[in-house]
Amino acid sequence: MTEASPGPIAPGAASLPPGTRVADRYEIASVVGEGAHGIVYRARREPEGDTVALKILHRHLSGDPKVRSRFHREADILRRLQGEHVARALDFLEHDGLLVLVLEYVEGQALEDLLAERATLSPNEAVEIALQICAALGAAHAAGIIHRDLKPANVIVERPDETPGQGGSPIRVKVVDFGLGKVTHGGHPSAISLTEQGMIFGTPEYMSPEQARGEDADARSDLYALGVMLYQMTVGEVPFTGKSPIEVMTAHLREPVPSPRARKPSSPITPSLEVVILRALGKQPGDRYATARDFALAVAAARDATRVVSAGNILTTSQALDDTDLHLVMPDLKAAREKRMRDREAERALSQGSAAAQPFTTTEALASTESIPAPPPGKERSLPPPPAQPAPSPAAPTLAASAGPAPGASTSRGTKSEPIVVATSPVTVRTARPAIPAQSNRSTLIWIIVAILAAGIGVAIGALVGGR
Repeated sequence: MTEASPGPIAPGAASLPPGTRVADRYEIASVVGEGAHGIVYRARREPEGDTVALKILHRHLSGDPKVRSRFHREADILRRLQGEHVARALDFLEHDGLLVLVLEYVEGQALEDLLAERATLSPNEAVEIALQICAALGAAHAAGIIHRDLKPANVIVERPDETPGQGGSPIRVKVVDFGLGKVTHGGHPSAISLTEQGMIFGTPEYMSPEQARGEDADARSDLYALGVMLYQMTVGEVPFTGKSPIEVMTAHLREPVPSPRARKPSSPITPSLEVVILRALGKQPGDRYATARDFALAVAAARDATRVVSAGNILTTSQALDDTDLHLVMPDLKAAREKRMRDREAERALSQGSAAAQPFTTTEALASTESIPAPPPGKERSLPPPPAQPAPSPAAPTLAASAGPAPGASTSRGTKSEPIVVATSPVTVRTARPAIPAQSNRSTLIWIIVAILAAGIGVAIGALVGGR
């Protein structure tokens, strides 16, 4: 941080008038925007002569230790970030009791204002913006930073009047305002300690369920917020609204996400894009895309109306999907989540013992992998029943009967026509062999011994009699 001598700033002024010099290097030109914590100005930097943005904390908040700490944290976070789609921090200084963050100036319009003007964007525009936000989040997450307040107001769109692929300059996006950002690794203790347990951070309309519960947020919370934004860009409104923040947060926790295509039938939302949006808005973090890169790959594939992005894989079809096709794909998302849960449970079971001692079985039928849509109703796939196994003796029960479910394993009751054992990871499933009755073995062995002894005794007696 650079300390500067006081300049010609009027004490108590609500905003700085044009021409005001800050730290003898920056001359205020105009106000760009104002928020609850500060004002953003467009300014000229000397001696470079270029245009920069000055984010200046409100004077009445400058004495608040928590607000000051968060402002310092934002400056620290931006210093760590390197990315084409993140506004860079150029300087951080204190001048006349005011905290000033000097940022790269982005010539453009907030996505919030753009949506207020146009209500919805074309699917191509929405996808292009989402891809660039994914790039920004990818850079932040790689640096161990979670935004926690991603929303249209914090996304600047350059040249929003130009549409990609229509001969004009492409849309360029920058993500700004990491004031509520969280450092997950590599940060100094003061930055990490600002993430108080049980506190709620973010904007209710874009808040993930775990944030609404006051739980720790990770990268998937940012991806949930991006899912809300993608929903809003294509539908024209956020999925959940309410009369109060509590009502909105409760909806994120409990209410199913309304179908984008059903909510906005006139919008040209493809089935592919709807699948991507709905997965991004999964209630549990594990239901969503794991990384910004995964989200970006899915969104990019959704440009093509003949593709469906299922749970981690891209499916291609010979023609555009209709509502029936989409209905068939949706169960696959649930099946994929159950598959991931079984994978984790199987790995946990194997880590606690050998495969023979820790069987993981399920009678729940899973006729498709996460890359194959579920079959239409009435055309369910059937598997032949397994060959009958000899009944085990009560004295030597099989592993499946004696061991029970492995610790952490999940068993469920399925249909009689499709009882299968699912092994979704490269592990070996061993079936128990029928035990040989122990009593029968002992009897046979005793008779063999008796016969040998009797033969030996007969030979001995014959030899004694012959000798006489």
